[in-house]
Parts: sequence; C-alpha cells; structure tokens
Amino acid sequence: MPEVEFTDLSKIEVEKVTAKIEDADIESQIEQLREQQQEMKATKRAAKEGDQVVIAFEGKVDGEAFEGGSSDETPLVLGSNTMIPGFEDGLLGIKPGEERVLDLEFPESYHAEELAGKAVQFTVKAKKSFKPVPAELNEEFFAKYGIEGGEEEFRTKLRESMEAALESALNNKLKSNLIDKLRGAHEIAVPSALVDQEIDQIRNEMVQQFGGGQQIDPSMFPADMFKDRAVQRVASGLLINQYVRDNQLSASDEQVRAAIENFASTYEDSDQVIEHVYANEQQLQHFKSVAVEEQVIAGLLEKVQVKEVAGNYQDVMYPPAPEPEAEESAEA
Repeated sequence: MPEVEFTDLSKIEVEKVTAKIEDADIESQIEQLREQQQEMKATKRAAKEGDQVVIAFEGKVDGEAFEGGSSDETPLVLGSNTMIPGFEDGLLGIKPGEERVLDLEFPESYHAEELAGKAVQFTVKAKKSFKPVPAELNEEFFAKYGIEGGEEEFRTKLRESMEAALESALNNKLKSNLIDKLRGAHEIAVPSALVDQEIDQIRNEMVQQFGGGQQIDPSMFPADMFKDRAVQRVASGLLINQYVRDNQLSASDEQVRAAIENFASTYEDSDQVIEHVYANEQQLQHFKSVAVEEQVIAGLLEKVQVKEVAGNYQDVMYPPAPEPEAEESAEA
C-alpha cells in the first residue's frame, strides 16, 4: 500500500454549506406528496399540459397509412414527450369530441429508418380527457404515511423527516468537499491494480443498479467509463487509510453501535435492522469501517480551515444538474 505524506492541512480551506428548513419548503414537500397521490378525473375543459387525453389517431406519410401509425384508443399525457415532437403540443387546448389535423415531421433519429425525417400528417380525435387532481389532506391521505393523529402530526413528522434528510445531505456534502480538497492538495501515486479492482467494483454496482443480476455481464461496461471515478475513489481511500494509520484509529463497540443505530433509524422497524446487521459479519465489518471513517472526517475537519457558506434546502436536496462542458473547437 503506497504511503501518503500529508501536507500542511491548516492551509486547506473547505466549504461547509449550512441550510435550514423554511415553512415554504414544508409546503412544497406537501404539494409533491399530494401530486404523487393525485387522481385523474374526467373533464370537458380545454386540455392543458399534464392532462391525460384519450385519443384516436391515424397517421399518413405521402398519403398512405403506415404500420403503427394509428390507434382507436390511446391514453396520452400531454407533456410526457411520448409522441414525436409537436404531436402533444398540437393537442393543447383540445376538448373531448374535437378533431385536429397535425402536420409534423419524424425526427432524423427516429427508430424506424423508413420514417426518419419524413413529413407525416396525423388526424387526431379527442375521445375523453382527464385532469390531475392532487390528493386532499385528509385521514385517508395521512394514513398512507402511517399517520393517525391528523394534519398536525403529519406536518410534525414530515418536518422531522426532512430535517434528518437535510442533516445527512449536509454532512455528505461537507465530507465530499473535504475529500475533494485533500485529493487536490496531494500528489498520490495510485496503483493501477487498485484502480482495476475499483473499476470492477463500480461495474458490479452498475449491474445491481440495473437489477440485472446474472443476466448482465459486468465486463460489457467499458473500463474507460469508470476510470476517472475509480482513480478518485482509490485516491480517497489511500488518504483515509493513511490518516487511520498515522493516528492509530479504531472503532469502539459504542461507536459501531452508534453508526448502526443511525442507519437503522431510517427504517420503521429499527430494532430488526440492528439485529440483522449484527447477525451478518460482512455488514458488521462495513459499519466498523463507517465508524472509523467518521473519526477520520472529524479529525481532518479540526485541522483544515472550514468556511461556512449559506445555502438553502432546495439546492442541497435537489442540486441543479451540472452544465455540460463546452466542446473544444476543432479549429486552430
């Protein structure tokens, strides 16, 4: 295992994002939950985005019908991008019983090569229309989330759950910022053998993510897809392991128990989860590592400069997707 010589950690500045839950965050979360439990109710109004319209349609290319281009009854949610571009936009405002003619074009990348890029005309008739109606805040709604004490208890439990999730997200963000800064401040000789092992691990994680089990061969994923991530993970592991060795850290039974209980607290039957972990040696070893890593992070944070930066719940829990890097021009 290669050695890492730590630089002067007091010169490293790490951002610590802080945030709290506002009343508006609670209301936003409640609206999301109501929408998740929404019902579709029949309506005669002009169709809006998000409405479901049951349509009959027939498409023609050069005046001729084509395979798969017609249906007597198809439910379509406007704005779902299920159909080719322009189809759903062309039905905004349509009412049950109304018929429209849509002149469109198949995308050049359309899966049926014989139709790709061609002009097409669809005759569409709306047969029925449904609008989404968010669930009411009532006893039936609360019961779906295990609440029996009405709206006040629901809001209290929701806030507690959001606060726990926010605390976890903030801690993970701080840890990520810390490790990123440490990697950037050190030159680490990353052994290729460890990188290859990490690539295999990431491949297996991908298989599990897709639920493929034995049906997907992990080697089908090109190694280059994961090399950068694998190098980062190995480098991070080397830094953590070096700090553990330098400071002779180990986890006490109490610290391991605390790590397991923290994990189990997110489950309804936490006692059963705790019992399961202690009965599984592999999982128990995992939480021993977690307990040691927590000591590493705490120790490192005492040595670096920590700069607090104000954030908000929405940005922490739902960070915007990173913008794609601009492609370099091929011209000199």
